[in-house]
Amino acid sequence: MSGGRVSLYRHVYTEAQKNEDGYGDVFVSTNQVDTNMLAANSRYLAFPFESRGGGSFGVLKVGGSGKVGTNAPLFSGHKAPVLDVAFSPFNEDIIASASEDATIRLWKITENNGKVESQHDKQIASLTGHGRKVCRLAFNAVVNNCLASFGFENSVKIWDISKGVAVSTIKGTNQQFLDINWSQDGNRLVLPAKDKKLHVYDARAGTETFAVPSHPNIKGSRAVFYDKLHYIFTTGFSSQAARQIILRDERNPEKTLQTEDVDYNAGMLIPFMDSDSGVVFCFGRGDTGAKYYELREDAPPIMSLAGFSLQESIRAVALAPKTCCDTSICEIDCFYAVTNSKHLIHLPMIVPRRNAECFQSDIYPDTLAPEPSIELDAWKSGEDAQLKLISLENYERPQAAGSFQVQEQEDPAVVREKLDEALKTIEANKARIAELEAELKQLKGE
Repeated sequence: MSGGRVSLYRHVYTEAQKNEDGYGDVFVSTNQVDTNMLAANSRYLAFPFESRGGGSFGVLKVGGSGKVGTNAPLFSGHKAPVLDVAFSPFNEDIIASASEDATIRLWKITENNGKVESQHDKQIASLTGHGRKVCRLAFNAVVNNCLASFGFENSVKIWDISKGVAVSTIKGTNQQFLDINWSQDGNRLVLPAKDKKLHVYDARAGTETFAVPSHPNIKGSRAVFYDKLHYIFTTGFSSQAARQIILRDERNPEKTLQTEDVDYNAGMLIPFMDSDSGVVFCFGRGDTGAKYYELREDAPPIMSLAGFSLQESIRAVALAPKTCCDTSICEIDCFYAVTNSKHLIHLPMIVPRRNAECFQSDIYPDTLAPEPSIELDAWKSGEDAQLKLISLENYERPQAAGSFQVQEQEDPAVVREKLDEALKTIEANKARIAELEAELKQLKGE
């Protein structure tokens, strides 16, 4: 997979943080569900915590070190294990957790004397509506307060987290969904499923745009958009159980642009799309490294880049927002990983440059701002967002998070159910009143 123009990112490498400089004894959940098991932003790192009984997740501060163990600040309250966690892209103190108890909870992270405070049943909202366990969460990076989730009952819900309600529900295929991701314009959702098809939905209309045959093995699959070139990049398994990558153009999704068998490792390849550079980083739980590819218009459209390897395997991985990158070392993407020895380390993806201290504008195009480009109500009514972009040159992250409140409202479906029950009661009461009036007339001899 080579040829065509020379890539700016061909020699991307990582300088993995030493174990002793990061966190140790990080007890990430050993649940076999296929999630990343880690989330990151510029302030915090969160992970489903390995515990018995009810569900909890831990939150650590970025830049810390030392053994964590059972002293991790825990957020608990779910009645079953936590399967996924996700940070709001616009407020770094807000985090969502998904659980086997069929609920999503929203939490506001607080600190006391510079330390994250544990919380028990102190969620700011509980989102209910899924019929079975909630498998995955995905915040919309364009639309304010917009969170997508899918449950084991195969429904996709889009939530307004400022109101604590689902604004729409998409009933999916009869086969289990495996992954969920937003397009960069915030309008579409991609969900591979166990029916061996790739499903794309118009998130606002709640309709399926297309469903096409994908990887032939039902073992698992992941998918990400690359809007700039109208691409969808997927990972999965071949009929011979080889790990496989497929690239297709949304405008002609039935025809694949390129299909490659990667290797025969067992772990699902997790793709992380850098939509600024066109580089997709593929990690696998249980792997000792990662593989990088650049997506391009030239042939072949998937170009293999330099990967990296560690001394031990990876148990969990997360990509922090682009604004977390240290441009003074030409870090183009900021990853964190928990290794098999329970160490949580920083993995900066670096482009080698001689004058790294000078801002390298060719590898840092303007990137999506960490603020909403459109409000949810306007987006839902059909307005398209004008994406807010910023330069990373001399960029300074806000020192304080914005305010956030949830004005909880009942789910419209629950309100309708209650109304139907009330109407039935009214009709039953009317019938009973008529019966009593008839009995009264008989007693009076009328």
